[in-house]
Amino acid sequence: MCLVFIGWRIEGCPPVRIGANREEWRTRPMTSPVCRRAGTHTGRFTGAGAGSLRCLLAGADFGPDGSFPTAGTWLGVNEAGLAVAVTNRHDGVLPSPEQTRSKGLLAVHLLACRRAEDAARLARDELDSGGFGGCNYLLADREAAVVVQAPGSEQVKVVSLEPGVHAMTNLDLDDPEDSRIGLVRSWFDPRDFPESAARICRDDRIIVDEPARGTIASSLISIGDSITFDHVYGDPRVHDYVRYRWPDEGTH
Repeated sequence: MCLVFIGWRIEGCPPVRIGANREEWRTRPMTSPVCRRAGTHTGRFTGAGAGSLRCLLAGADFGPDGSFPTAGTWLGVNEAGLAVAVTNRHDGVLPSPEQTRSKGLLAVHLLACRRAEDAARLARDELDSGGFGGCNYLLADREAAVVVQAPGSEQVKVVSLEPGVHAMTNLDLDDPEDSRIGLVRSWFDPRDFPESAARICRDDRIIVDEPARGTIASSLISIGDSITFDHVYGDPRVHDYVRYRWPDEGTH
């Protein structure tokens, strides 16, 4: 399972502060952060974005065996200040053989939007139409933050976030039964960022460390007057975060 948490419009700090760990099969191909442009759409996504926006993806995902022709992602931020993150859900209703559409590809297309509210409408429309496995999307910019929860096409729910700390894994937002969410809500201090978020992402109670599957990447995003993106390619307990800063595309 993956973990995504956010400090949303906390007094005294930038409006968006996000921490995220990705858990995945260790054999699944992945990349370090890459720059892309979102906004040139084909098929169902035609006209979904406003222009072409540069975005930084936590990694490009070309499917379980790396053979997909188009890159998806699990986390990204665009130059307009919109962050998009996706997690799977344990209670998804569509069997794997019937999951014909990519959650990661949808995440990239959502990064073509300038506002979280526009991205939420697009996400809901696409998820309503079916073909996706169970999932959650976090969509956050400087003015709004939304989670779209979708166990199935007939169970899509849009939740607007109130100011404060929120977290999601593989069921509903702020699930009170999830121990990792409880730890985040107890220990995450958005005013002490990125250190507070990094401590959580590196905590042994957060890390998944199994032989075949585990924590394979970690990211920290801050969106205010500027946008910063810190990323670990690998286990964050043994690797340092590297910083990417907009509008620069290089590493700092």
